[in-house]
Amino acid sequence: MDLARLLNSPEPEPPLVDISAQLASLATLLRPGNVILATPHVRVALINLVTRLVPVPTPITPQPPPNIPLDHPLAISVQHDVVVNQRMTVSELYKYPLGVSVEYPESSAQGVGHLFQIAPDDWSNPTLDFLYSKGEPRGHSKKGEEVIVPFLRDANDDLVPCKVKHATCQGAKVCPKVDLDSITHPHTSASLATLSETLALNRDIRLQHASPTRDVFQKTAAFIAALRKQGCPAPHQETYFDSDEEEEQLAKEEHHRKIRRGYVPSVVTCDGRLEFSHSFNGHPVIKCEHYSKTNNKDHYFNASINDGSFDVNYLTTAFEEDQEEIDYIENAAHALALGFGPRVECTTVCNFSVQRTICPNRSHVMSFIDQGTAWNGARYFFDQQTLQRPLADRYITCMVELDPGELDVHPEDEPRSAKDPHTLRFILCMGFEGSERLLSCQYVQSDIGFKRVIGFYEFELAGWERDAKTYDYDGKLLQWAADQHGGQAKGLGLHLQQIAQQFPQKWDFHEANRLLALLSPYEHLHRIFRLCVTHIYRNIRKCKVEEAIRHLMRSLVCMEHPDWDATILKIRNEGGKAAQDGDLGSITISVGMP
Repeated sequence: MDLARLLNSPEPEPPLVDISAQLASLATLLRPGNVILATPHVRVALINLVTRLVPVPTPITPQPPPNIPLDHPLAISVQHDVVVNQRMTVSELYKYPLGVSVEYPESSAQGVGHLFQIAPDDWSNPTLDFLYSKGEPRGHSKKGEEVIVPFLRDANDDLVPCKVKHATCQGAKVCPKVDLDSITHPHTSASLATLSETLALNRDIRLQHASPTRDVFQKTAAFIAALRKQGCPAPHQETYFDSDEEEEQLAKEEHHRKIRRGYVPSVVTCDGRLEFSHSFNGHPVIKCEHYSKTNNKDHYFNASINDGSFDVNYLTTAFEEDQEEIDYIENAAHALALGFGPRVECTTVCNFSVQRTICPNRSHVMSFIDQGTAWNGARYFFDQQTLQRPLADRYITCMVELDPGELDVHPEDEPRSAKDPHTLRFILCMGFEGSERLLSCQYVQSDIGFKRVIGFYEFELAGWERDAKTYDYDGKLLQWAADQHGGQAKGLGLHLQQIAQQFPQKWDFHEANRLLALLSPYEHLHRIFRLCVTHIYRNIRKCKVEEAIRHLMRSLVCMEHPDWDATILKIRNEGGKAAQDGDLGSITISVGMP
């Protein structure tokens, strides 16, 4: 059994023993200039090992002398056991120079003081920099009740009268499923270095246990929770409940009312039951009990749960309310290494309130966009960045103007019209870090916004990242989702083909007898590309065909279709011109589902 598995073993640990001799032998490897290499798994296992070490406390704790220099990046000195007034003594008093901003000042049960130097000609209250959420109970000393503090003196070394203001930290918001022992542990100081180290450790451990199975299960659990909370979003329609159901419905409404802090939504939605069933072709669907394909299509209907993104077995047991099977599935997920699912303790912690002193969007300030927000303004900003910033620190990394007449023409391209622009302009807004995150993403989707930027087609890339801002799983790109715009799909295929041709001897993972360099653009798409089901269903609803034809179109959204070609042929023959000229083409042409 390897070290990582040993540390994650559920068996009870033996009594603690002294391992200082073994650690001393490891310490002999740490010499100046000596590099020690190990696999990532060994690194994570060692990190886990270090967190489990229990040092024996030193029996003697000498009192530090006053005015000892403090190894702190902001404070210039610290004093201990300082008398503030007759009723207050602080265990430490930190002193800071001019211009220092402290966001998370240290605190303790005995009290900690923070003394700031303030310039008389540029006075500002340093407590405004504190990011703790301050609130009631709060107050201040009355007029005429000034307080004398021994260490606060004027330029002549005379005592000065002071006013007292106090406020109470409002704490943090946590999930009811949080580990109360860890969240209520005394916490008196915050350090950026410690926080970064802890986050890096947690991220390494999570990524070591990352898997598509984990992603699918967590997505399914979130989907079930969303359905239970939101229900059918259609306009309200009267639903009849028996006495037990009505009591349960009232309890649910009361729970939601508490979550909304008494807010009453302006739009009342349907409270119909959501049902799990199967379509005429055997595919699982979730729909509202009031849904009807003939006269009540506004109510909830979802046939995309069979596309591989959800755990259908988990969904089935949840809707059947088979509590024994639900317990088995969720406990099995919880029992895995770094368990997941609704049975694990939640780690979500939120600040009591968000505090911002300035608008973070510099583009809202007119002084920064004096050249306008169109092409000329972007060009000016690009030129300024080129002159003043290194490549890794630029937001606009590329601006290109192309003549459409000089571009390659393909058979599937639509003929140009007089309305098309005479010059194609491209602006790439992606910094160095964004490019790295895109390369490391496991799930990527692309979309084109036609209305948000006037005069531009805004092509955006987004990544589904389970861990913070990035999600790395062996560095492999497994899935790319996009809308039904054939141009971006074709562009991605051509780009993948160009990259593959740089590796002439690399074999295909899916067809081991073929070289990657010989695959066509559409063959590359078949391996990673899928259409966004939201766009598909929206466009199917807009297609002017009979409902039976729409059912056939929706049946194409599946992992494996029993008769793909025959279904396509039937849609084209019976759907008329709307089916042939509409969005079916985006589904069925080579970029469609495999």
